[in-house]
Amino acid sequence: MRIGILFILSISSLGLLGQSAERFKNFHGLRDPRRQMQFFEAEGYDIFIERVAYSLDEKGISKIKKKYSIKEGQLKTDTLLNLKTLVASKETHGLKGLYSFYLIPAQEKVTIVIGFTRAQSRDSILERDFVKSYQTNQIPESVYTKIEIDSINFVGRTIQLGPICHWMAPHNIQCPDRGQMNWAIFDNHKDAEAYRDSRLEMARNGTLMNVKEEEWVSLKFEGQETKAKRTKVKIQLPKLIMGGSNVLVVYYVTAHVRGKFVTCILSHYTDDIGAYKLPPLLGEVLELDQ
Repeated sequence: MRIGILFILSISSLGLLGQSAERFKNFHGLRDPRRQMQFFEAEGYDIFIERVAYSLDEKGISKIKKKYSIKEGQLKTDTLLNLKTLVASKETHGLKGLYSFYLIPAQEKVTIVIGFTRAQSRDSILERDFVKSYQTNQIPESVYTKIEIDSINFVGRTIQLGPICHWMAPHNIQCPDRGQMNWAIFDNHKDAEAYRDSRLEMARNGTLMNVKEEEWVSLKFEGQETKAKRTKVKIQLPKLIMGGSNVLVVYYVTAHVRGKFVTCILSHYTDDIGAYKLPPLLGEVLELDQ
């Protein structure tokens, strides 16, 4: 008996969906309907998708460079995707930031810009896979979460938070007076540690931040015994402008959690609720040694 064409197409589609699911397992996406943009965090990358009213002629390219503050960006052609790209690097807070922008012509005088930023080395395969998935409408819906939340999926575990918390960015949540945490998921421990170290270095070199104390502390992260770098950071702004304390306590932790390598950066102000130990949000994932 011959295999029907519909069966073959179904199997092919399942294969593509499976590949997409595997590629996007470390991604988190948010849609911003007000600005008609999409934002993602993936393995240390900050990614956005934006539609701009510029063509891809010399004048339009110049406007795109100005919009994204990459006047020194090099215009190239990605031959595998057959797309124009802008590639740049800038030093910020003592670290080299790597920027790549893929330019997709949408219609006359309209371009879709997919931008990637990361402090570590570029992953061209990840970038191309993401762009191709966008072009073929294969970014899984499971990647996205709603802007309004009452719970989050934290590395495979649901944490109930209630309506007081909100997304600051993908994989970055804040609960006013209760702490903030952002995280990234990687396929190996080396990349997770490199991301942790790069974020710590950014804090050390921040223009409005002064790291006053640093120490390694023993704690439990998601129930596992590990060590974290704990810092105390003074924000160089008056308390009156801050509306309270201008001193942050920040934990940088990397661990293997439920089969994934995770770096999590958790912070709270010294006058947050429960700050003498751990504010409620941090207490969901951390447990300090007595």
